[in-house]
Amino acid sequence: MRRFTSLFLAACLAILALAACAPQTPSQTTGAGVDEIVAAIKARMVEDAKADNMTEEDLFGEGEDMMGAYFTEDMTVPADQRRIAVDVKSEDLAAGTGIQATFNVNAAQILVLEAASADKVETIKAALNTLLDQQKELWSQYLPDQYEIVKKTVLKSQGNLVVYITYVNADALEAIFDELAG
Repeated sequence: MRRFTSLFLAACLAILALAACAPQTPSQTTGAGVDEIVAAIKARMVEDAKADNMTEEDLFGEGEDMMGAYFTEDMTVPADQRRIAVDVKSEDLAAGTGIQATFNVNAAQILVLEAASADKVETIKAALNTLLDQQKELWSQYLPDQYEIVKKTVLKSQGNLVVYITYVNADALEAIFDELAG
């Protein structure tokens, strides 16, 4: 019986060793995830707003009763249930968060999306290009100062992560994405 137990334990250890040494499936996204990138972007937005004597609560609200200058939305919910109108299917996303100005006098819109698979990245980027075209059309006729911001929109991907940034300080947010996604 001792011999059987010893052989059994040796076999279990060998199986565990083989499993531990097995090659891992490489991830398409090796950097930070959506939540970490969004947190860093929000922190930068708060930093930018301090110049206008605004606080984080002013920007993003506090609780259910306070509306901020921006709202944040989970982009993985079905498109017909989102306030941020973009034609990206929820099943094409592994994760995603959108930040958009609450009032339509500010063109700011930031989307950090993680594609469900590598083959969905270009589909998502195509939908975001369509959104950008719509935003250019809208803001060119509505508020020229916001149109200038829309013209500088950043749309790029790194692995399975896709970012769309329409923001007054888009370069700073793009640098955050580049640093964390890479």
